Amino acid sequence: MEDFVIDAGQSLMLMSVLSVLLFCGCCYQFLRTVTRPVPVLNRSHFAKSALRVEKGYKVFAWGVLMLAFLVGLVISFAEVFARL
Repeated sequence: MEDFVIDAGQSLMLMSVLSVLLFCGCCYQFLRTVTRPVPVLNRSHFAKSALRVEKGYKVFAWGVLMLAFLVGLVISFAEVFARL
């Protein structure tokens, strides 16, 4: 049996595909969070404010994660296309 060995070119392409998939997943979650309305409750003003703050933090978190994967995507594709 041969050992399965990944060379540098294959690992770069694998990282590129992985970064694209993770970036697409983050974009989906980000857009889902942005477009989801804050539920209307008949409770206190505090509950509505807390839900708005929660949505703001979710949007910020998904945005930062999406930006990190976008930077990784650009770097990995630059390395792949520099090798080609």
